[in-house]
Amino acid sequence: MPETDLHGLRWDEARGAAEALVQRAFVRGERAVRVMHGKGEGRLRDALHRWLDGHPLIAGFRDAPDGGSTLIALHAR
Repeated sequence: MPETDLHGLRWDEARGAAEALVQRAFVRGERAVRVMHGKGEGRLRDALHRWLDGHPLIAGFRDAPDGGSTLIALHAR
């Protein structure tokens, strides 16, 4: 499963990295990706989830069992 690590990034940088991952995966026909954001205070995770909500390529998302990443399902091409 394709993934990216957002640790240490500001939200504007993290959003760009997440968007690049989603776009690449969608073009390649991937059905899911993983974004690692860490546990911390949850600010990066919350911002990511707000961004994912309503994104046209995203079919759904959920917290991974590890609590420090989000699993994202992509719409089929």
